[in-house]
Amino acid sequence: MDIISQKKLLREEFKAKRASLTSSSVAEKSKKICDNFINNLFPQIYQKNLAQNFSLYLSSNNEVDTSAIRDFFIKNNINFSYPKITNLNCELDFIDFKADTKFTNSKFFKKVVEPENGEKILPDILIIPLLAFDGDLQR
Repeated sequence: MDIISQKKLLREEFKAKRASLTSSSVAEKSKKICDNFINNLFPQIYQKNLAQNFSLYLSSNNEVDTSAIRDFFIKNNINFSYPKITNLNCELDFIDFKADTKFTNSKFFKKVVEPENGEKILPDILIIPLLAFDGDLQR
């Protein structure tokens, strides 16, 4: 079996495992992941440059819920954005989050929620969904 076929099978396997998680399990695991980011990783990142712009994602399909990180960023006046798909197979736009940002389903992927519009920014750090990683911690 070639590498592309192996990767496809592994993605299907891990998507099925993620889909089988209960909502309480997703919430519990999301809390641990977000707490780890906020308490351990974020201080190391932010210490190096106070002008960091972050990008989050809005979760779907049992992905890690990043709302705790969003709330932390809002409470601490930290700039962040959400991605917006402008065309298939093209670079994403990153829309600066503001209190009045409105969200809608993507015209390309109906289960993906994204900002309707807003100021485009270039994030320094992307927080992205992860399905699985290997023994070398490669996505």
